Amino acid sequence: MLKMKDKKTKGDTNNKDVVFDEFLNDIENDMRIEKYELLWKKYGKLLSFVAFAVIAAITIFNLRLRYNANQREEFASQFMRAQTLVQQGKLDEAVPMMSFLSSKKCGKYTVLAKMSHAGLLTKINFSENIETIKGIYKNVLSDRNTPAYYRDLATVYYVNASLQEIGEKEIDDDTKAELLKLLSKCKKANGGFFLLAKEFEGVIHYKTGNFKKARKAFDTISRNEKTAEDMMARANIMIQAIQNKIDDDTVDSEED
Repeated sequence: MLKMKDKKTKGDTNNKDVVFDEFLNDIENDMRIEKYELLWKKYGKLLSFVAFAVIAAITIFNLRLRYNANQREEFASQFMRAQTLVQQGKLDEAVPMMSFLSSKKCGKYTVLAKMSHAGLLTKINFSENIETIKGIYKNVLSDRNTPAYYRDLATVYYVNASLQEIGEKEIDDDTKAELLKLLSKCKKANGGFFLLAKEFEGVIHYKTGNFKKARKAFDTISRNEKTAEDMMARANIMIQAIQNKIDDDTVDSEED
C-alpha cells in the first residue's frame, strides 16, 4: 500500500510541475503581448508611417522608371525625325527640332542633341552662327554632370571652332591660355581624345611661334602606335614645317 501511495504522490508532483510550467508560460505570453501593445501604442503610428513611406518610395521609383522610359522613347522618336530631315537636306527644319530637344532633360540624349544642334549650325553657316556654336560646346564641356567622353568631345570641337574663327589672325595670350587649359583636361594618355588634343596643342604653339613646344606635341603624335594614318601624315608634315622654321631662325641668328 505504501508503494502505491508513493507512485501516486510522484504522479501528482509531475502534474503540478506541468501545470506550474503552463502557468509561467501563460504569464510570459501575457507579458509579451502587453509589451507589444505598449510598444505599438508608443511607436505604432511611426512604424505605420515608415511602412507607408517605404511603399510610397518604391511606387514612385517604379513610376519614375516607367516615365523615364516613355520620355526616352519619345525623345528618341523626335531625334530620329530630326535626323531624317537632315538626311533629306532639310537643315532649316531640323535645326529648331534639335534646339527644342537640347532644352529637354534626358541625360546623355540631351547632350547628343546639343552636339547635333551645333553641327547643324556649322553646316548651315559657320561664320554667322559661331558664337552660338561655341556657346553650345562650352555649355556641354562645363557641365560636370555630362559624361567625361562628351565633355572631351565638346572640348576639341570648341577648340577647333575657336581656331577656325581666328583663322590666319594671331592668337592673343588670353585665348591661347584658355584653349591650352581646356585641352589639358582631355590629354590623358588613355583618353580617347589624347592625340587629337595634342594635335590642337601643337597647332596653337605653332601659330604663336613656340616651335619647340609645337615640335614636342607633334613628335608625341608621330611616335604613338595608336595614331591614325591621316593624323600621322599631318603630324609629319607639321614636324617638317616646324624644323624648317627652326632652321631658318638658326640661320637668321647666325647672320646677325
